[in-house]
Amino acid sequence: AYEISACLVGSEMCIRDRIKGSDIISEYYADGYNEKSLVTSWSVAKSFTSTIIGIAIDEGYIESIEDPITKYLPEWRGQDQDKILLKHLLSMRSGMEDHGFVYILPDMVSHALDREVIRPPGEVFRYSNEDSMLLGEIIENATGLSFQEYADKKLFNLIDVNETWWSDQSGNTITYSSIDMTPREFAKFGLMIAQEGSWQNQQIVSEEWINISTTKYDGLMSYGFQWWTSETEEIVYPFFSARGLDGQLIYIWPETDLVFVR
Repeated sequence: AYEISACLVGSEMCIRDRIKGSDIISEYYADGYNEKSLVTSWSVAKSFTSTIIGIAIDEGYIESIEDPITKYLPEWRGQDQDKILLKHLLSMRSGMEDHGFVYILPDMVSHALDREVIRPPGEVFRYSNEDSMLLGEIIENATGLSFQEYADKKLFNLIDVNETWWSDQSGNTITYSSIDMTPREFAKFGLMIAQEGSWQNQQIVSEEWINISTTKYDGLMSYGFQWWTSETEEIVYPFFSARGLDGQLIYIWPETDLVFVR
């Protein structure tokens, strides 16, 4: 039995869902909202992007998290970015400077590429929307498809989710943020992850990827590959989560069959 309890704080919209198997057995909406109401995720979207990276690795478009990012971002070949591995980008340890305010720019990919390495990769955790923005460009260069096309084909269509993922003025999908869908659809993604990447007897993303991406990368921060983890020095809670601005989250605790969406 999977339980989903959700409260969309930014819109004063509250939902409580209980799911057994893949059937909702109860839910609650505040006045003025229903199961068709849309909400925009913010950084919760990063965990969707991580899943799409995992699918591309499963399919062989990306060879390994040990690959230098310049294998897929040729603009930087022969520069200091050759030392940044994909695992560094995924875990927010690229060592690159950030300009900030990437979300106001018309071409966020070009902005994210216009940066220098200021510290050795892997040594410092620095939460970076610009690092996450580059993951979409890596998918496009690796697969030959637009990020949105690949995401729809390999993830959203397979779990029957009709999302709108925002893009910038240059047409780049904003891979660090900004997916519109219903709470049930966010819950459906969480349930697929909780079910070890499987949805209705089809493997969407490998269990191996889920395990590695939702595990704490190192001792710098409770963070995996675009997922927040639950380990602290004092105690270990066996859950992981996608988190966004204003308290948004998809909280997944597989050992107790719990999915919590807010």
